[in-house]
Amino acid sequence: MTGQRQREITEWADAAFGGPWTSNARGVARMLEEVAELVTAVTTGAPPERVAGECADVMICAFRLAAVEGFGLEAGLAAHTQLPLGATGLTEEILYFTAWVFEQVVLKNSFYTPLVFVASRLRDLCRAVGRDLLAEVDAKMEINRRREWVPDGTGCGRHVKTTTGTVTS
Repeated sequence: MTGQRQREITEWADAAFGGPWTSNARGVARMLEEVAELVTAVTTGAPPERVAGECADVMICAFRLAAVEGFGLEAGLAAHTQLPLGATGLTEEILYFTAWVFEQVVLKNSFYTPLVFVASRLRDLCRAVGRDLLAEVDAKMEINRRREWVPDGTGCGRHVKTTTGTVTS
């Protein structure tokens, strides 16, 4: 059973982008785009609020993927204990586990374990920069709801850039 936050994100995304993703592969591809932005933020020394915002973007994609299978990602995250940081670092682990999500979801149609694992590492990265992942998701969704979006026909889209120089994220 999905939680309220996940349902609201999914309903908003379906309305903003003209429906659900056209395939699980497209959903994972969109999540990988957000992971790339997260890694860029971390490796360029971006401030904690940007890193946490990028974590939120990845988590929003993970919520949408979990909704495909009808399980509550937030409940899975709550049940998943914090793991010790591996030798490679959190960003490298997030990259690895996101690639693993692609393999599990697209090739093996397995959602729960890979998405919970990625979500737990996003939570850990947010904690490492002094932020709360779910609070960041809520804040990002407030921003997303105010934006104008252009759907791309695959269940995804891009927000319209403003004259103030807002960047696509």
